[in-house]
Amino acid sequence: STAMAAANAELYQEVQDKHDECLSSAALSNNGYIFATQGDAFELVFPTIRDAVMFCLESQEALLRTKWSAEALSLPSCGAQESRDGDQAPFAFAGPRVRMGIHAASLDAPVILADMAGNTSAWSLQQFTRSQDEAAGGRVVYNGPAVIMTRVLSDSAAGGQIVLSDTAAAMFGACRSAGTFAVLEDLGLFQFTDLT
Repeated sequence: STAMAAANAELYQEVQDKHDECLSSAALSNNGYIFATQGDAFELVFPTIRDAVMFCLESQEALLRTKWSAEALSLPSCGAQESRDGDQAPFAFAGPRVRMGIHAASLDAPVILADMAGNTSAWSLQQFTRSQDEAAGGRVVYNGPAVIMTRVLSDSAAGGQIVLSDTAAAMFGACRSAGTFAVLEDLGLFQFTDLT
Protein backbone atom coordinates (compact mmCIF):
# COMPACT_ATOMS: atom_id res chain seq x y z
CA SER A 1 0.00 0.00 0.00
CA THR A 2 2.94 2.35 0.60
CA ALA A 3 4.01 1.95 -3.03
CA MET A 4 0.43 2.60 -4.20
CA ALA A 5 0.16 5.77 -2.11
CA ALA A 6 3.53 7.00 -3.39
CA ALA A 7 2.52 6.35 -7.01
CA ASN A 8 -0.76 8.28 -6.82
CA ALA A 9 -2.17 9.40 -3.46
CA GLU A 10 -5.60 10.39 -4.80
CA LEU A 11 -6.08 7.12 -6.69
CA TYR A 12 -4.80 5.16 -3.69
CA GLN A 13 -7.50 6.80 -1.55
CA GLU A 14 -10.15 5.54 -4.01
CA VAL A 15 -8.75 2.00 -3.70
CA GLN A 16 -8.52 2.38 0.09
CA ASP A 17 -12.17 3.45 0.36
CA LYS A 18 -13.38 0.42 -1.63
CA HIS A 19 -11.06 -1.86 0.39
CA ASP A 20 -12.47 -0.49 3.66
CA GLU A 21 -16.04 -0.94 2.43
CA CYS A 22 -15.40 -4.60 1.47
CA LEU A 23 -13.74 -5.45 4.79
CA SER A 24 -16.26 -3.56 6.94
CA SER A 25 -19.17 -5.27 5.23
CA ALA A 26 -17.60 -8.73 5.62
CA ALA A 27 -16.86 -8.01 9.30
CA LEU A 28 -20.46 -7.05 9.93
CA SER A 29 -21.85 -10.18 8.25
CA ASN A 30 -19.46 -12.49 10.16
CA ASN A 31 -19.78 -11.17 13.74
CA GLY A 32 -16.47 -9.30 13.58
CA TYR A 33 -15.54 -6.39 15.80
CA ILE A 34 -13.00 -3.97 14.31
CA PHE A 35 -11.00 -2.80 17.31
CA ALA A 36 -8.22 -0.98 15.47
CA THR A 37 -7.12 0.24 12.06
CA GLN A 38 -3.60 1.23 11.13
CA GLY A 39 -3.41 2.66 7.63
CA ASP A 40 -5.00 -0.02 5.47
CA ALA A 41 -4.71 -2.71 8.17
CA PHE A 42 -7.78 -3.81 10.10
CA GLU A 43 -7.53 -5.60 13.46
CA LEU A 44 -10.61 -7.62 14.38
CA VAL A 45 -11.84 -10.16 16.88
CA PHE A 46 -14.43 -12.86 16.23
CA PRO A 47 -16.39 -15.16 18.52
CA THR A 48 -15.32 -18.25 16.52
CA ILE A 49 -12.56 -19.38 14.17
CA ARG A 50 -15.20 -20.14 11.55
CA ASP A 51 -16.40 -16.51 11.69
CA ALA A 52 -12.82 -15.29 11.23
CA VAL A 53 -12.18 -17.59 8.26
CA MET A 54 -15.47 -16.69 6.61
CA PHE A 55 -14.68 -12.97 7.09
CA CYS A 56 -11.35 -13.45 5.30
CA LEU A 57 -12.86 -15.47 2.46
CA GLU A 58 -15.75 -13.02 1.96
CA SER A 59 -13.37 -10.03 2.08
CA GLN A 60 -11.05 -11.54 -0.51
CA GLU A 61 -13.99 -12.49 -2.74
CA ALA A 62 -15.53 -9.01 -2.43
CA LEU A 63 -12.21 -7.46 -3.45
CA LEU A 64 -12.02 -9.85 -6.43
CA ARG A 65 -15.54 -8.91 -7.54
CA THR A 66 -15.01 -5.16 -7.16
CA LYS A 67 -14.94 -3.24 -10.44
CA TRP A 68 -11.63 -1.41 -10.34
CA SER A 69 -10.91 1.46 -12.71
CA ALA A 70 -8.14 1.01 -15.30
CA GLU A 71 -6.21 3.71 -13.43
CA ALA A 72 -6.50 1.82 -10.14
CA LEU A 73 -5.28 -1.38 -11.82
CA SER A 74 -2.18 0.52 -12.95
CA LEU A 75 -1.09 1.03 -9.33
CA PRO A 76 1.70 -1.19 -7.96
CA SER A 77 0.41 -4.64 -6.84
CA CYS A 78 -3.02 -4.05 -8.42
CA GLY A 79 -2.53 -5.39 -11.93
CA ALA A 80 -4.15 -8.56 -13.27
CA GLN A 81 -2.61 -11.83 -12.15
CA GLU A 82 -3.34 -15.38 -13.29
CA SER A 83 -2.42 -18.73 -11.80
CA ARG A 84 0.66 -20.60 -12.97
CA ASP A 85 0.63 -24.09 -14.42
CA GLY A 86 0.50 -26.60 -11.59
CA ASP A 87 -1.25 -24.32 -9.08
CA GLN A 88 -3.69 -26.30 -6.95
CA ALA A 89 -6.61 -23.98 -7.63
CA PRO A 90 -6.73 -21.92 -10.83
CA PHE A 91 -7.42 -18.23 -10.36
CA ALA A 92 -7.35 -14.89 -12.10
CA PHE A 93 -7.77 -11.60 -10.33
CA ALA A 94 -7.05 -7.92 -10.47
CA GLY A 95 -7.04 -5.27 -7.79
CA PRO A 96 -5.28 -4.91 -4.45
CA ARG A 97 -4.01 -8.10 -2.82
CA VAL A 98 -4.77 -8.13 0.89
CA ARG A 99 -2.62 -10.13 3.30
CA MET A 100 -4.56 -11.74 6.16
CA GLY A 101 -3.64 -13.71 9.26
CA ILE A 102 -5.74 -15.64 11.76
CA HIS A 103 -4.64 -16.78 15.21
CA ALA A 104 -6.71 -18.46 17.93
CA ALA A 105 -6.63 -16.76 21.31
CA SER A 106 -8.68 -16.55 24.47
CA LEU A 107 -9.50 -14.21 27.29
CA ASP A 108 -9.96 -17.31 29.46
CA ALA A 109 -8.54 -20.79 30.00
CA PRO A 110 -8.18 -23.52 27.35
CA VAL A 111 -10.97 -23.95 24.83
CA ILE A 112 -12.72 -27.31 24.54
CA LEU A 113 -14.12 -27.97 21.10
CA ALA A 114 -16.33 -30.87 20.04
CA ASP A 115 -16.67 -31.87 16.42
CA MET A 116 -19.80 -33.26 14.78
CA ALA A 117 -18.73 -36.84 15.62
CA GLY A 118 -18.51 -35.98 19.32
CA ASN A 119 -14.71 -36.04 19.49
CA THR A 120 -13.25 -33.39 21.74
CA SER A 121 -9.98 -31.51 21.62
CA ALA A 122 -8.45 -28.99 23.98
CA TRP A 123 -6.14 -26.17 23.02
CA SER A 124 -4.17 -24.05 25.40
CA LEU A 125 -4.55 -20.72 23.67
CA GLN A 126 -2.40 -17.65 23.95
CA GLN A 127 -4.18 -15.07 25.99
CA PHE A 128 -4.96 -11.47 25.22
CA THR A 129 -6.41 -8.62 27.21
CA ARG A 130 -9.49 -6.51 26.62
CA SER A 131 -9.76 -2.98 27.91
CA GLN A 132 -11.52 0.28 27.20
CA ASP A 133 -9.49 3.04 25.61
CA GLU A 134 -10.76 6.29 27.10
CA ALA A 135 -8.75 8.30 24.55
CA ALA A 136 -10.76 6.55 21.80
CA GLY A 137 -14.11 7.38 23.37
CA GLY A 138 -14.31 4.24 25.51
CA ARG A 139 -13.81 1.89 22.55
CA VAL A 140 -12.88 -1.69 23.48
CA VAL A 141 -9.32 -2.58 22.45
CA TYR A 142 -7.36 -5.83 22.58
CA ASN A 143 -3.68 -6.31 23.38
CA GLY A 144 -1.21 -9.01 24.31
CA PRO A 145 0.90 -11.74 22.73
CA ALA A 146 -1.97 -13.15 20.67
CA VAL A 147 -2.62 -9.78 19.01
CA ILE A 148 1.08 -9.43 18.19
CA MET A 149 1.18 -12.98 16.77
CA THR A 150 -1.82 -12.23 14.55
CA ARG A 151 -0.06 -9.14 13.17
CA VAL A 152 3.05 -11.22 12.44
CA LEU A 153 0.98 -13.89 10.68
CA SER A 154 -0.73 -11.27 8.54
CA ASP A 155 2.59 -9.62 7.69
CA SER A 156 4.02 -13.01 6.66
CA ALA A 157 1.24 -13.65 4.12
CA ALA A 158 1.53 -12.92 0.44
CA GLY A 159 -1.02 -10.58 -1.12
CA GLY A 160 -4.35 -12.39 -1.47
CA GLN A 161 -3.27 -15.10 0.99
CA ILE A 162 -4.82 -16.00 4.36
CA VAL A 163 -2.35 -17.53 6.83
CA LEU A 164 -3.61 -19.42 9.89
CA SER A 165 -1.54 -20.35 12.90
CA ASP A 166 -1.27 -24.07 13.59
CA THR A 167 -3.80 -23.78 16.41
CA ALA A 168 -6.26 -21.77 14.31
CA ALA A 169 -5.97 -24.27 11.43
CA ALA A 170 -6.59 -27.21 13.76
CA MET A 171 -9.62 -25.51 15.32
CA PHE A 172 -11.04 -24.57 11.92
CA GLY A 173 -10.46 -28.08 10.60
CA ALA A 174 -12.36 -29.53 13.55
CA CYS A 175 -15.40 -27.26 13.21
CA ARG A 176 -15.77 -26.55 9.52
CA SER A 177 -18.80 -27.90 7.73
CA ALA A 178 -18.70 -29.94 4.57
CA GLY A 179 -20.16 -26.93 2.74
CA THR A 180 -17.18 -24.69 3.48
CA PHE A 181 -15.17 -24.22 0.32
CA ALA A 182 -11.94 -23.21 2.05
CA VAL A 183 -8.92 -25.31 1.15
CA LEU A 184 -6.27 -25.58 3.84
CA GLU A 185 -2.74 -26.10 2.56
CA ASP A 186 0.03 -26.92 5.04
CA LEU A 187 2.84 -24.45 4.40
CA GLY A 188 5.07 -26.04 7.04
CA LEU A 189 6.31 -24.71 10.35
CA PHE A 190 7.86 -21.27 10.62
CA GLN A 191 9.66 -19.78 13.59
CA PHE A 192 8.84 -16.11 14.18
CA THR A 193 11.46 -14.36 16.27
CA ASP A 194 10.36 -10.72 16.52
CA LEU A 195 7.13 -10.84 18.50
CA THR A 196 7.30 -7.44 20.16
